[in-house]
Amino acid sequence: MKLELVKPALDFLPEYKAALESNWSPDNVRGAVAAREELEKIATDPAAFVAQLDDPEAKGEPIKLPDGSTVPRLPGFRRWMWDDGFCGSIGLRWQPGTSELPPHVLGHIGYAVVPWKRGRGYAKRALALMLIEARDKGLTFVHVTAQADNAASQTVIRANGGHLVERFREPTAHGGRESLRFRIDLPVEADPIVLRQARREDFAFCRRVTHETMRCIMERLFGWDEAQQVAKFADQWRLDETRIITCRGEDAGWLQTRPAEDAVFLCQLYLDTPFHRRGIGTRVMQIVIDEAQCDGKAVTLDVVKINPARRLYERLGFQTTGEEEHKFHMRREPNVVT
Repeated sequence: MKLELVKPALDFLPEYKAALESNWSPDNVRGAVAAREELEKIATDPAAFVAQLDDPEAKGEPIKLPDGSTVPRLPGFRRWMWDDGFCGSIGLRWQPGTSELPPHVLGHIGYAVVPWKRGRGYAKRALALMLIEARDKGLTFVHVTAQADNAASQTVIRANGGHLVERFREPTAHGGRESLRFRIDLPVEADPIVLRQARREDFAFCRRVTHETMRCIMERLFGWDEAQQVAKFADQWRLDETRIITCRGEDAGWLQTRPAEDAVFLCQLYLDTPFHRRGIGTRVMQIVIDEAQCDGKAVTLDVVKINPARRLYERLGFQTTGEEEHKFHMRREPNVVT
């Protein structure tokens, strides 16, 4: 799974429209009614429909509530979950100058995954990515709601740091159902992590970071032969397997993963020196684990015996499955509790 949140665009619209036509709705409250309204707007003016989904300045028309009443529009935008195709929709809305919301708005973030792609971890990852957007808007916390009988949604929210703040009855305009409101705090000091697909021009960055990180270890074991290491790196680095780790828009490191029959092999994971000791490696490892787990796969890796990163892998549930003279083979099965 390499889920992205993409800005709605005409190129993506056919798959979104097909999802609406299959009786899926991005609105968990208004359901089929909202889906029919969106199909009508798409038929009338596709470009205008796409444009109104991104409205951070609240220039659009007032919002119609389920009971037919209208309220002023809040700033907000929608993003489409995309992983080799449309997977669902997630939206963020906020009130300028505060993290609070007006009474008629139940939560900051709402999401819906298409039925045929549920159970793969898309909602969990999409919410994590949207929390980065919320923090960038200056929010210090967000509220996310889930119906009392929706255990799957509650699990998604808790996995992203949500804690229950109240059990409440929705207003009649929203259906009057029993719901749970969760709060997710967004500490300012947290570093948003994004993985992007590598480009050919990233080769030099990846090689530099690798050599700077591993040189002291390699010198202790074998001595350092610059020409040999350059040739070895060129032989191992694969563009299609590599992603760049970015932190607040800066390139912070890189990782290389390779799928196998029952596992994902973590070939490489390196962080540039300024990004060490900030918990970034742990969070990237968790992303790799989550991606593999969505496909029911284990994660495997090799680690040099004197590399202190081994302690991190053990904390994350990896176990040693074998060894060679200078390295251990490690594996983490899916669904391990740590």
